[in-house]
Amino acid sequence: MSDKQSTKQFTFEAWQKLIDGQLARLESMMQEAASYEKPAVEQATAAIDELAKLMKDSVDYSCRLSAAWRRETLAAMRRSGELFTELTRR
Repeated sequence: MSDKQSTKQFTFEAWQKLIDGQLARLESMMQEAASYEKPAVEQATAAIDELAKLMKDSVDYSCRLSAAWRRETLAAMRRSGELFTELTRR
């Protein structure tokens, strides 16, 4: 029985070493993944900030363009009205 007991003990110890080695490699992999995570999050955050700035600038430009269009349309209508008035007075 002693032989059987020592074989079981050897098998358990070998199995335990394999598990410990695998856990150590897994922990190392997780630490490496964590080291890549921070720069990735910073880069994504910077991209989001740039996109938000671009969208705000686009909305601002659109508002300025719309205001200019309204101003020019009103000026053109006034000129048309003045031209029509001049033509009717002749």
